[in-house]
Amino acid sequence: MTAISKAVVTALINNDDPTKRWYPWPNMLNVENTRPEPEYETFNNNSKQLTQQNIRTVKGLITNAGQLGAASPKMKGKIESSQCGDIGVYYVGVNGSITGKVSPDSECVGCGCGVIMDNSGYQCDLTLASVTQRFIAVPIYDSEGALNYFERADGTKIYPVKLNQATVFANVVPAIDKAVNKLELSFDFDSFEQDQFLVTVPCSEVGGSYLTTITGLIDICGDVSDIAVTGFTIELKSDFGVLLEGITAANFYDANPASLGVPNKIYNKTQDTSITITSVTESSDGVYDVVIPAQTPGDILIIYIFKEGYDTTCVYDNPVVVAAS
Repeated sequence: MTAISKAVVTALINNDDPTKRWYPWPNMLNVENTRPEPEYETFNNNSKQLTQQNIRTVKGLITNAGQLGAASPKMKGKIESSQCGDIGVYYVGVNGSITGKVSPDSECVGCGCGVIMDNSGYQCDLTLASVTQRFIAVPIYDSEGALNYFERADGTKIYPVKLNQATVFANVVPAIDKAVNKLELSFDFDSFEQDQFLVTVPCSEVGGSYLTTITGLIDICGDVSDIAVTGFTIELKSDFGVLLEGITAANFYDANPASLGVPNKIYNKTQDTSITITSVTESSDGVYDVVIPAQTPGDILIIYIFKEGYDTTCVYDNPVVVAAS
């Protein structure tokens, strides 16, 4: 893996494999990132010994300002989908820095754990370089069981900080007088995560402050109509009404993900064949008339559309059944 850069981040957000993908959460305000005082045992001579550290907890507010749908109930569902598997996060500071950890396994605590990486020489490593503005959610493991990470310029691997995924909660706070609609996001880090492993990579090394403005893939669904043996009409739009414009036949593939398929194709599942598209015309914004060679009524067509910045799994998961003309 090459060193982190805007191109690397863009590729991670658009990765064909959802288990290797980066999922930037919306920007946050009033972020609280605290670890309560540790627990001690006190003895009769008034000495005490550390028994356990307490768990680091994060809380912050998400608003719709400059972020369409960011504080909506649907965004709540998208964020809380992180509860479904091992997940970690990278911190993104207001200056565009990014913080992760240098150890993939923080479960060993104390003097018997061997040498902890010497952070000397790393700019800003020993503190979080700036106020946290957002978090990027990343699966801890990919589909092949390997740990996800990115690399620094010197080759050091930076891993996401593991969450206790069961604690990820986005509370809908409805708008009231003199207060806007918000999501109150909160979560705990895994109890074994140790602060001494945190490393902040400054924006100068990352290549700019773009991490403060990146967005995750926009989920797109298709409303199919006028289905006939020689084609159909499909409107492509997001949960929040964003229309997917500028699609051509070259954006259609006969397999999901696109890297496994051939462009300008639609897959006929019934016949197990690829259909070469005759034409795709955008009749109005986000609405496309798709013309194909005549198919058999009742055949099931699987549509996969790829465009950077969008997730069209919803389209793929809802096949088209060819109707009689």
